Amino acid sequence: MEIFDLKKIHRGEKKNHKSMLLFEKDGIKMRTIILEPGEEIPPCEMKTRGVFQVLEGGLNISVNDGTHPLSEGFCLVSEPATISMRSDNGSRLLGIQIA
Repeated sequence: MEIFDLKKIHRGEKKNHKSMLLFEKDGIKMRTIILEPGEEIPPCEMKTRGVFQVLEGGLNISVNDGTHPLSEGFCLVSEPATISMRSDNGSRLLGIQIA
């Protein structure tokens, strides 16, 4: 068992790290992801299911051909898909991949 205080986890050890791997075991990967204002993550083909929980801010997340706005407190669960993200005002989220 592991417990994470997500309110205190913001970025990796180096200031420019945009994500930080928190957990990886038995087909599960969990990481925090930071998008600065105006930043985006280009389309990425995810071969696993994904869960994205917005911890702070908001973003638009594209799953295959559909775009969905997510704000603080909202969560998206996806089957394997092509996913991209863009945040106009900045965002911090938790991403979980489940094989």
